[in-house]
Amino acid sequence: QAEWPDFRVVYPEGLDSLANVYGRLLEQYRIPVSRSTGMEAGSGYRRPTPVILHAYNGVSNAMVAWAPKRMEFYTLGMPYATEALPWEKNLAIHESRHLSQMMLGYKGFFKPFHWITGDMVPIGINGLYAPSFLLEGDAVVAETALTDLGRGRDGDFLNYYHSAFDTGHIRNWTAWKYGSWRHYTPNYYALGYLTIAGTRVFYDDPMFIANIFQRIYRMPLRFNSVRKEVKLASGMKFR
Repeated sequence: QAEWPDFRVVYPEGLDSLANVYGRLLEQYRIPVSRSTGMEAGSGYRRPTPVILHAYNGVSNAMVAWAPKRMEFYTLGMPYATEALPWEKNLAIHESRHLSQMMLGYKGFFKPFHWITGDMVPIGINGLYAPSFLLEGDAVVAETALTDLGRGRDGDFLNYYHSAFDTGHIRNWTAWKYGSWRHYTPNYYALGYLTIAGTRVFYDDPMFIANIFQRIYRMPLRFNSVRKEVKLASGMKFR
């Protein structure tokens, strides 16, 4: 194990250098990834966040999970991927953004529930209020905004949208979200990125996610926070 101020890295014996790389990157990006969510990554509890490194596994992935609270990194990068962003930096930024998102369960109206039921609350709150397109699209925005690389800068990431719009193939947002049996539909990573980055850039709303999360923990009975924020930022109906 390697202790950092805000993270406790657990790794296979003999891979101290690998643990040092991830510990340093996680500390470096913890505050930057938190600025536009309004919630500091790991701030919901006092102890450093456990980070489990799976170094001897063919899977290339990572996750932020509750309960127990932890981050798990599968450190072998995808050999067939087109991303130029180094795998360790990608994981550090993308998953730290997810860690920041999880702090929603420790804020405002939801905080007392955490005292009663423990760490089951944050994962439940995210599942109830933050759909996959919002969480993953936002994390892709973070990896793109904080580096000169990231999936948002890859030509093929939004390529299908470019081609579809250019040829007049228009669907409403809900159709893009739920997909089609007849027409190819990009995944929710691309849809989330298009929605969040588009609103941030075209309607000058860099605090898009922070505003949504703030609305959620202050007014938990409202479940249309994304549509509400887009409408406020753009001055138009969500459609």
